Amino acid sequence: MPHGDRGRRVHLDTAGLGRMPAAARAQLTEWTRHEDRHGPYEVDEHVHHVVRPELDARLAALLGAPAGDTVLTTGAADAFAALVPRLPLGPGDRIWTTPYEGVANLTVLTALRDRARCRLDVVPLRPDGDLDLEWMAAHIDDDVALVSVVHVPAGCGIVTPVEDIGRILAPHRCLYAVDASYAVGQLPVHAGRIGCQLLTGDAWRFLRGPESVGFAYAAPELRQALAPNGTGSLVPPEAASVVALNAALAVHE
Repeated sequence: MPHGDRGRRVHLDTAGLGRMPAAARAQLTEWTRHEDRHGPYEVDEHVHHVVRPELDARLAALLGAPAGDTVLTTGAADAFAALVPRLPLGPGDRIWTTPYEGVANLTVLTALRDRARCRLDVVPLRPDGDLDLEWMAAHIDDDVALVSVVHVPAGCGIVTPVEDIGRILAPHRCLYAVDASYAVGQLPVHAGRIGCQLLTGDAWRFLRGPESVGFAYAAPELRQALAPNGTGSLVPPEAASVVALNAALAVHE
């Protein structure tokens, strides 16, 4: 190792946990100490009046979604687990998933299938490993109530053509959910162009925010399906982590 490189480290696991920027780590430390000294109410007030307007605007720009339709939670999997089981599915409905579905979301979908007594179908793959979009176009109908897709799977190099899938699904009644946990921050993610009704993501990977912070874009169609509580079942993250996420997104921009 050259003399000038001694002591330097290379962080290789951003997909597992990104390295927080110094500005974000400083904000997390400062506001955690502030909450410990003064209690949570001052931090909550700071987040509500100062941080959230900035953060909502940054998330809206990042995700291509209206600011009012994006909510914070403790992670993408937690958002999926809180919202999807409440969808009003029944025995005549079908759910589409893919071989690349993460275990946490697949567990939720399997439980929903068992409770609602609906079908859970797996979209087949082409020989190159990509999803078979021709199969999807040929088999989509209004019995399909939910389609769940991973934008970038955790265990392979596939990048799912989520916008193409959105165009196939658009004329039909199904809700379209996209897990963007491993895409957002390293690939363009635009909920409007994707045409999804639910888009979930984690902040601690390529966005380099703190752990246990994520977000969910919930389109009006999804909120209507989840009425009367909408996204009210989501567990909010710690206030200091919200401040740190805002600082991390400022660096990301």
